[in-house]
Amino acid sequence: MGLKSGPSADDLAVMVSHADTHGPPAAPPTPWAGSGEGAVPARPARPLALRLPMRMAGAFTNERRLVICLALTLIAIQVGLMVFLKSRHDGLTLAAIRDVLQGGYLTVQNQVFEEQENLAAGTKLMASEYGLRQAVATHDQPTIDSMLENHQARSTRILYSVQPWAGAPSKSTELAPRVSVNLLDFTVVRDAGSPQLVIYRNADILAPRPIATLRGTIAIDDGFARRLSKLTGFELIVSSARPGDPPRVLASSLSPDLAQRTFAQLQRALADGDARPADTRSGQAPIGTDPAMPAELIRVSTGGDYSFMRVKALASSADGDVWIWIGKLDNQAVPALLDAAAAVQGWILASLVLSVLAVSALAYRLVRPISASANTDALTGLPNRRAFMPAATAAMSACRMQGQSIALLSMDLDKFKPINDTLGHAAGDEVLRVVGERLRKFFRAGDIVARLGGDEFCALLRDVAPAQLPALTDRVRAALEAPIERDGKTLAIGCSMGVMVAQHDDVLRLEELMDRADAALYRAKRTRSATVFWSHDIGFGA
Repeated sequence: MGLKSGPSADDLAVMVSHADTHGPPAAPPTPWAGSGEGAVPARPARPLALRLPMRMAGAFTNERRLVICLALTLIAIQVGLMVFLKSRHDGLTLAAIRDVLQGGYLTVQNQVFEEQENLAAGTKLMASEYGLRQAVATHDQPTIDSMLENHQARSTRILYSVQPWAGAPSKSTELAPRVSVNLLDFTVVRDAGSPQLVIYRNADILAPRPIATLRGTIAIDDGFARRLSKLTGFELIVSSARPGDPPRVLASSLSPDLAQRTFAQLQRALADGDARPADTRSGQAPIGTDPAMPAELIRVSTGGDYSFMRVKALASSADGDVWIWIGKLDNQAVPALLDAAAAVQGWILASLVLSVLAVSALAYRLVRPISASANTDALTGLPNRRAFMPAATAAMSACRMQGQSIALLSMDLDKFKPINDTLGHAAGDEVLRVVGERLRKFFRAGDIVARLGGDEFCALLRDVAPAQLPALTDRVRAALEAPIERDGKTLAIGCSMGVMVAQHDDVLRLEELMDRADAALYRAKRTRSATVFWSHDIGFGA
């Protein structure tokens, strides 16, 4: 016969008898077509360790590889599209947030300037009051304190104080020394000992010549930041960084705990290099910033996704730098873009699921029938050589694990060629169909039966004792040699059989097992013996 080696063990193992293509049932039916003399008792259900390898043997066929590759390709395309759209969306979102925060900086800056103008006007108006001038001229300190307290009560955010006249007209603003940049007209004062960040304006008290200076001061504290945040809609953090000291928060519109956590994340982002230049899409520096000290954009997540833009508000070599952080929640800054991103991601995920379902449907409707056709003999319905080889290999491995013996029956029909030549191919096909049906019904669920080609069949029996095989092979031949009726004619066929038995500790490969069964079959045909069991005197060939 000259059996050829089959495909690799990755090919599909089609389970035989009773169309058991999904693995053997939990309890096999009565084995080997009934009882009688020489019948073998039914064996118990095979343990899970034996059944699983048989199913796994056919897990990756070429057809299934095709389906898996197609599914992975579709998934890769979807994921690539998602990554591209997310990258594009992140770029657009970042640009939009930059624009929003730069607009926020202008809004905050204008509001600070308005506060300064109101402070200057209020200070000048109070300095011109007759009662205050008289009290200052007469050095009536109780009256001065009372008037200042009354004005302080009416305007809680402004603190007034009277200072001796310096001998020269007061300027509207007196900045701290050695200031190189002061975008928001902030000032560091040391009236209370430790430096304090303030906005202040001076006005001379005239009687009619200058006799004193009235100073109106607004402290840059949490109240100031919250007031600006309420007016502008942006969160504010004012921080300082003195030489040799860690940065600290001077004022914040956030709650104290949230402000500290947010500021700590902002500092870590700066240290890690995660800050992005807050330049506009036109390539110009943000409005109101020094080109030598550009603003920076940082995104953090503390109870929400915030984006902050950092601008140096005051650069002083004496007292360190002062930074103002303008921030906003992303879902408030660019809600439309975030909603669009969520919709796009939902659409991509839905399309990904639909792609997987489509591939599964394609596999079920198209590839599965093709796979079954490729692994099944079309004439007899039995597994073909392509299916038999990996299934038998897996069965041999499972039997070795379980300490069970196996037997391979190699069968060849006698008197088939005369039928095929004299009565035609249709009669020969009918004989093969009947033989296939008889073999399918005869063997147990889980025994592996296949048509290898022409009139050649084989069966791999698991968990069978050598003493059982003579009676079993006689009954196989009796089942196959039963007369076949066709068109009123009785067709008689015979069967030669070679048997190879392997114990669980044998290290034979399937190809070696088949070669020895073929050698026994050749001996049976040559000697006109019904069945020959392989032995060492037979050898490995004809």
